[in-house]
Amino acid sequence: MRRIYTVNLRREILKVARWKRTKKAVSALRNFVARHMKVDVDRVKISEKLNRFIWSRGGKNPITKFKITVDKDEAGNVKVDLYEVEVTKTGEAKQEK
Repeated sequence: MRRIYTVNLRREILKVARWKRTKKAVSALRNFVARHMKVDVDRVKISEKLNRFIWSRGGKNPITKFKITVDKDEAGNVKVDLYEVEVTKTGEAKQEK
């Protein structure tokens, strides 16, 4: 099963101290995906690309709104990755269905 979500983590990161915000954003993302895919938090795996994207502005100022793709296999494992739009040769964006 594959789903696409737009995640806004601003409310969650403002609840903690400034130096803990990016760590809180990653844990809030993990909880969001676990809740929506109906699995335990320990079954959610965030890709390295998405993790680097969230941490790209440092530990105090994380990126708060972004699109993700979530893939769940038959075993119940969930993989979270950054959403990418495929671009054709003519420069038009090709959306996934």
